[in-house]
Amino acid sequence: MTDALHHTPFGSPSAAMPRVEHTPAGIRIRGLRSSSPQTQTIAEQCAAALETGTAILARDDLSLKDVTRVVYIIEGAADFPSCFPLLRQVFSNFSPSLTFMWVKSMTPAGVKIELELCVEAEPV
Repeated sequence: MTDALHHTPFGSPSAAMPRVEHTPAGIRIRGLRSSSPQTQTIAEQCAAALETGTAILARDDLSLKDVTRVVYIIEGAADFPSCFPLLRQVFSNFSPSLTFMWVKSMTPAGVKIELELCVEAEPV
């Protein structure tokens, strides 16, 4: 079952908004990005994406501590180290598995990073 967080006026999921998937395997939140990337550094965009992800997780009584996997989709690797202080602060006491994807370009222009957060369901 997919629970789209935002819809366009015509009812189809908006590509620029996070998408939440509830499955038997857990929860996957895709498309986490800043709402105003044109004026932000990659670190600021990362912080905005994590803030949005935190709010979405809270709807299911979860937090970033419940995240088991993070996917970072970045346009260029050169500026990504500026995110390290924030990521060390957020993920200092737990270590979700990480996947990095470097892409040639992101849409719209100005987006430098997008996140995906995954929470595995508790075994029954």
